Amino acid sequence: MVKFHLGKFLALLLTGCLLVSLPQIINYFAMHDPVTHQLEKAPKQIDSWRQSGFAIITSQRAN
Repeated sequence: MVKFHLGKFLALLLTGCLLVSLPQIINYFAMHDPVTHQLEKAPKQIDSWRQSGFAIITSQRAN
C-alpha cells in the first residue's frame, strides 16, 4: 500500500511549477538594455556629469 504524503506531493508540484515558469521569471527581472550597450553609454554619462559639475563649480565661484 502506498502512503499519500501531502508534503512530498506539494513539494514536487511546487518544483514543477517553478521549473515551468522559470523562463518567465528570468525575463521579468532581466535588464532591458544589454550590458554592452550600457557600457558604451557610461563614458558619455560620466562626461556629462563632469561637465555639469564643472559648470556648477564655476558658477558658484563667479558669484
